[in-house]
Amino acid sequence: MAPTLGAFLAAYSIAFDGDAIAMQWSIGGPLLTNPASALLGVPQGDGYSHNNYEGDTSISRYDSYTNGGDAHSSSPTRFAYAYASGMKNDRYTMDTMSRLYAKNTHRSISQNAYYFAPLFSTTLVSPAAYNFVIAFMSNHSASNPGGYLDGVQFKTWFDMTGQYPNFKWQKGQERIPDNWYHRPSTDQYAINSVFADLIPEFVAYPDTFRFGGNTAGPNTYAGVDISNVTGGVYNSANLFDGDNFACFFFQTEQQAIPQMLKGGLNDVATATDLVLKYLGPFGSKLQCPQIGKYDNDALTKYTGYGYHPMAPKSGPKNC
Repeated sequence: MAPTLGAFLAAYSIAFDGDAIAMQWSIGGPLLTNPASALLGVPQGDGYSHNNYEGDTSISRYDSYTNGGDAHSSSPTRFAYAYASGMKNDRYTMDTMSRLYAKNTHRSISQNAYYFAPLFSTTLVSPAAYNFVIAFMSNHSASNPGGYLDGVQFKTWFDMTGQYPNFKWQKGQERIPDNWYHRPSTDQYAINSVFADLIPEFVAYPDTFRFGGNTAGPNTYAGVDISNVTGGVYNSANLFDGDNFACFFFQTEQQAIPQMLKGGLNDVATATDLVLKYLGPFGSKLQCPQIGKYDNDALTKYTGYGYHPMAPKSGPKNC
């Protein structure tokens, strides 16, 4: 992973789910070093950052709402869907993951009344997470310099034992496979790489692009009218032309971040500056038409928009 991408993802976690003064965040529940989170009743940590960082339609985890707020525990059944996607040739690829994401999105829409896809956590992060499996978990060797991921390695990364479809998960035992070699440092995966993989995916498989959610129970999905929220600058016809999708993300995030941070633990200005410190250099390289104002009110009609699970006192453990 390129340092620029790693820094942006870390900064986003700190701004939304951590402590921007101490520059710390947790991948589990509330930061134990920040008692204010418990006093304010605000779910902190990436494990309970629904709609901020964590989003619906994971490869192996449950949707938060369908599992009582627990989106960190793995589902052997959901992993079995993923495993089956590449089982025929014992190889998992970007195309495999794109098709899987489309199918899992339909499952979430049909099973999760609170399914919601906001711009960052689900529109961008959820499909990118599927691509990250291939980008970062593939094994590289002299015979496979571009990397390959087979079933044995896939199960090891996600700590699944047993044979398809009867898998079992041992919490906390995910690990790097034996005899595994990482992506070459000469081919780092950067922020622009994320968009370079996502845009062809969205074009090839339109069902993988989701910006919206269910409005009145399962199977009531409605997409956000992109033209309305951007004042007509972007629409469904031009969103994936050139740099438009990257521009759309960059510009709307700039305007949405302060709104999203309200009510959190961090000072809005400090947290916003932290995120834009690492996102800004990427955006400055884009040729973007300017939008006037991003209309965040368009999201309030979605039932999942206001859903924020609370971390139980018993866990998950801070880490």
